[in-house]
Amino acid sequence: TSAPTAASRSVGLRASSTSGNFDAAYANELQDLRQIVRKGQALNAAGIWGPARVLQTWEFGVMTDQFGDIPYSDALAGDSGTLAPKYDAQKDIYTSFFTTLRQKLGWGGLAERDKPT
Repeated sequence: TSAPTAASRSVGLRASSTSGNFDAAYANELQDLRQIVRKGQALNAAGIWGPARVLQTWEFGVMTDQFGDIPYSDALAGDSGTLAPKYDAQKDIYTSFFTTLRQKLGWGGLAERDKPT
C-alpha cells in the first residue's frame, strides 16, 4: 500500500458543510436575541436585555472564531432594508465586543480586579 498523501489526511470544510451553521445563527439565535434586547430595553429592564446582549456578543464571537470576517455591524438589519450586509474584519468585531461590554453594559467603571477575563 502507498503512504497517505497530505490531501487524503486533511479534513476539508466545504461551503455546503458549514452554511447551515452560518445561516442558522443569523436566522435563529441572533435574531431572537436581538428581539429580547429590543423588548428588554423598551421595558427598561436591564435584567432582560443585558444578558441577551452578552449572549449576542458570545454568539458573534463563536461565528467570527469559526468563519473569520462575518457580517456584524450591518447584520440583522434586514427590516431596515440592508439585505446584503458588509463583512466586518475579525479584529474590528473583537474591538466592538469590548466596547459593547464596557459601554453598553456598564463594565467600564469596574475595578481592574472585577473585570471579566
